[in-house]
Amino acid sequence: MPNGRIMIVEDESLVAEDLEVCLSRSGYEIVGVADTFESARALAERTRPDLALLDIRLKGARDGIDLAAELRRRDIGFVYLTSHSDEGTLARAEVTEPLGYVLKPFGLREISPVLKTALYRHAAEVRQRNLEHWLATTLRSIGDGVIVTDLERRVTYMNPVAEALTRRSLRQASGVGLAEVLAVTTAATGKAVPCVAERALALRSVVTFDGEVVLRRADGTDVPVEDSAAPIVDADGKVSGVVIVFR
Repeated sequence: MPNGRIMIVEDESLVAEDLEVCLSRSGYEIVGVADTFESARALAERTRPDLALLDIRLKGARDGIDLAAELRRRDIGFVYLTSHSDEGTLARAEVTEPLGYVLKPFGLREISPVLKTALYRHAAEVRQRNLEHWLATTLRSIGDGVIVTDLERRVTYMNPVAEALTRRSLRQASGVGLAEVLAVTTAATGKAVPCVAERALALRSVVTFDGEVVLRRADGTDVPVEDSAAPIVDADGKVSGVVIVFR
């Protein structure tokens, strides 16, 4: 298996040839070489490389920074090759979020660790995006309502079931306090029920409504609900909000 599939975008033919030879000998698969924005975009679309080595200066009207935006939209990572280290150029380049920089002139010793790090980072970013997509699809598909809040108990996310149950869209509820969006009272007395998000944060554990409760929806109608809430805790033990699941 190759170390990675690399596209070289370089307007100096001798530099491009040297890169192709050195990287091929080091176990990388070179999918092609381009020296203009247009040819590089076509090559990327055709070959879908793991990573592009991208010179900032290219032949033609559009440069490597313009190309970087196209690569990012296609989920292709890139490392800049450049002899331009002035603040203006680097400021433009930084906005595109490259996986690294290699300043010319360079040798295999300089470029190899940058490539390995960039390939690892890009693979991790792809896995994270896939996980986020899977999670978002799951939350949209399940039969229970899901609301996520920040530490101030402001709504940051609602799935479609939660929107239907509360009669509020995510756009309407975003940034609104949970107690207003999920306004619940006891079925027997009509008294307001303490916010489950506050209880979950205070106890740092899963909590549920006590007894039978009723949700007052945005259109004024009532519906009985049951729910649970839990703090969102990262691997370091830091709490970032609360997730509420209800039906």
